[in-house]
Amino acid sequence: MLFRSDPMAVKSAEKEIPESGLFYPVQKKEYHVELEYDKEKYAQMVSTMSWVIALSEEKKKASDSELSNLLEKQDETFLITYKHTLLIAKKKP
Repeated sequence: MLFRSDPMAVKSAEKEIPESGLFYPVQKKEYHVELEYDKEKYAQMVSTMSWVIALSEEKKKASDSELSNLLEKQDETFLITYKHTLLIAKKKP
C-alpha cells in the first residue's frame, strides 16, 4: 500500500493490517520527494483536488482568493516536499 500525504490513512492501516491476523509484521518505508512548482502550476494542481472540487461555488471563490493572496508572497518558483509512506506486509500462508 502506498499512501501519499495522508497520515491518518497510514496510521489506520498500520493498526488494521496486524490486527487482521492475515499478514506478517508490517514494514514501513518513508520517502520524501521535492517537487518544484511555479505559481500557476500550483494553483492548477490545487484546483484538481477532490476537496476543492467538492466546495460550493462561493467557497471555491473564497479559497481561490486566499490561495492567490498566499501565492503572491511566494517566489515565482518554489519547492514542496511530499512524504510517501509504503507499508509492506506478506500474506500468511
